Amino acid sequence: MRTERPPDWTGTGVQERLPGGDDGHPRRTAVTVQLTDADLAALQAQARAEHRPAEDVAADAVREYTARSAQRVRVQAATERVVERYAEALHELAER
Repeated sequence: MRTERPPDWTGTGVQERLPGGDDGHPRRTAVTVQLTDADLAALQAQARAEHRPAEDVAADAVREYTARSAQRVRVQAATERVVERYAEALHELAER
């Protein structure tokens, strides 16, 4: 099913469910996100600046956010391992 975008499209319009994975492309699923007017305006402005659909800009933002969150978790875990492994040396350094 497909609906047409208005001529001045700024991020809403065609909603299309793509087939999953058979053609080598990731499956896309539509979701509803409640944005403030300011957030919607910022998303639409960014989409216009990049000459891309707002849905693609939003999807990239989700991927970037989740990647940063995963990186924070990895860094925190690595920091905890380093602190545990070198606790005595860190303690000695702190006393100097």
